[in-house]
Amino acid sequence: MMIQQPFDIIHGVNYGALAIAVLYPIPVTPDQAFNLWHTGAIMEPRIHGHAKEKLEAIQQMRQDGLKWKDIAKAFGMKSAEGCHSYYSHNKKMLEENEG
Repeated sequence: MMIQQPFDIIHGVNYGALAIAVLYPIPVTPDQAFNLWHTGAIMEPRIHGHAKEKLEAIQQMRQDGLKWKDIAKAFGMKSAEGCHSYYSHNKKMLEENEG
């Protein structure tokens, strides 16, 4: 069995995402940094896979009694209003696409 060296674990894409996370003019989460590295945009595709999962996670957190402020903090959003707006807007889009 070969022992992995630090460079084998953290290389290329990881260094790029780290640089984005540290040097980007606005704060970004690690997921946003990797998305920016791969696609050139911070925003994730609207109602595809992980966005749908994110909406479901937000809905579950609300059912568990968390406040919008706490949910926003958990997802790296700046404000409770922004989190609520994100949830409302994308939930409508999801319902339109499924219905």
